[in-house]
Amino acid sequence: MVTNIFIAYGFYHNPRIRPLVRSAIGFVFLMSFLGHKEWRFIVYVVPMLNIAAAQGAQVVYVFFLPADQDEPKTISK
Repeated sequence: MVTNIFIAYGFYHNPRIRPLVRSAIGFVFLMSFLGHKEWRFIVYVVPMLNIAAAQGAQVVYVFFLPADQDEPKTISK
C-alpha cells in the first residue's frame, strides 16, 4: 500500500515517469474488460509501476536527507 504513495510521488515529480504510469494503468483498465481475467496478463505492469515507485522513494529520501549532507552515504571498501 505504501508503494501507491511512492508511485504518486514519482508521477508528480518526474515527467519521464508519467507515460509509464499512464500506460500501465491504461493497460490494466483495458484488461479489466476481459471476461477471462488472469494474473499472467497483468504481471507485466508491475515492473513499470516499480520504476515509478523507486523514483518516488528517491524523492522522499532526498527530502529527508540532512541539510549538511549533499550526497547519501555509501559503504566504502
